[in-house]
Amino acid sequence: MGIFTFAEKSDKPKFKKTKEEGCVVSASIEIPEPLIQNEKHNVLLWVQEQAKIPGFRPGKAPMAMVEAHYPDTIRERILNRVAEKFVPDLIKELNLVPVTASTITNVDWNKSIKLDVQIEIAPQVDPKDYSKISVSRKKQIVTDEVLSAELDKLRDAHSRLEPSEEEVLGNQHYAVISYAALQNGKPLPKLKNDSELVDMSSDQLIEGLSSGLLGMKKGETKEIKIKFREKDTLLNVALVEIKKKVLPNLDEEFAKDMGLESLEDLKKNLKDSLQQEYSKQEEDEVRREIEKALLKSNPIPVPPTLVEHEAERFVESLEKQSRRSIPQVDLEKLKKEIRPQVEDNLRLSYIFLAIADKEKLDMTEEDYQKELDEGLKVLKSDVEKEERRKFFERNKSGLARIIRERKARQMVREKAIVKEG
Repeated sequence: MGIFTFAEKSDKPKFKKTKEEGCVVSASIEIPEPLIQNEKHNVLLWVQEQAKIPGFRPGKAPMAMVEAHYPDTIRERILNRVAEKFVPDLIKELNLVPVTASTITNVDWNKSIKLDVQIEIAPQVDPKDYSKISVSRKKQIVTDEVLSAELDKLRDAHSRLEPSEEEVLGNQHYAVISYAALQNGKPLPKLKNDSELVDMSSDQLIEGLSSGLLGMKKGETKEIKIKFREKDTLLNVALVEIKKKVLPNLDEEFAKDMGLESLEDLKKNLKDSLQQEYSKQEEDEVRREIEKALLKSNPIPVPPTLVEHEAERFVESLEKQSRRSIPQVDLEKLKKEIRPQVEDNLRLSYIFLAIADKEKLDMTEEDYQKELDEGLKVLKSDVEKEERRKFFERNKSGLARIIRERKARQMVREKAIVKEG
């Protein structure tokens, strides 16, 4: 034995699971000093190459000076390097399959570095009570009253406006008006129109307009006091014309205008369409009852970050559909409101995939080809079709997930016991 002894130092990181709650695993990585020093040397070399320090050529400044000039940059890059290198090793060591990017929640840096890491995983699901789910279905029938009401709606949708013989404007009329507005004695250019149509039977954007117009005679002018942007405003109005809504007669001619041979054909066509809609509503209700039963029997957690992402995708889609910018405070409120539904949708997806696993419901080559053929139908050029084929091949695992979930849903529905109410 020599005259010197050295304390043994580990040159390997230590991985430890500290907590598991729901879909969130908390763990730590302790990285010993030798590994940190190794990373530090590599970082110093990189920073030296980038450093611009007066009096020294690029890449030639002394390491001590580089370290003194760029401590924050060096520290940040060391942390990034050890995280990129050792977080995947932690996940592998703990045998985890993350569903989102892992998060560094805390850094304790002395000579060694300790990283606290949060990893979100899919829930472990042993699906229960998914066979022979008992649900009730309330059968809906298209009655004569319902059919008559739908025929009235159809006539109303194909109505037209004609000049009214009546001289006094009533609630049942449509008014054609010209107007100009004054607020505090000054004209409002944006509140002016030479030929605006007003439905006297509906609510108006301008408070006080309908009540002010009521009882006017054709050709009459009048000053009406209204509220515009919560301020008193004077509207100079002229009643240009009084119109009435005329409904088409429910006869053979109307049926032919709808593209059918007779009034009986029209009624049958409308009744069949309504009955199909009723059947769809009934099936949707059966599906919802099945989902409620599955959620009740399988109360599983879901990854919180996935919930957040799905909620964000929903509100972004809604904002695009509305074609206008929604204030951030309203978006946050909407996200909070739809979060429970997002959570349940994710739960159901995990439950059905677990059922697919248990029942060995896999995507076959025939399933894959059928989906691909459906996708190719809408494309014309060979280039587009080739791109679609490549897209399907790249996303084969995602498609398999969709098909397996779909098969599980279908199997559960087919095995459900439906009692007609």
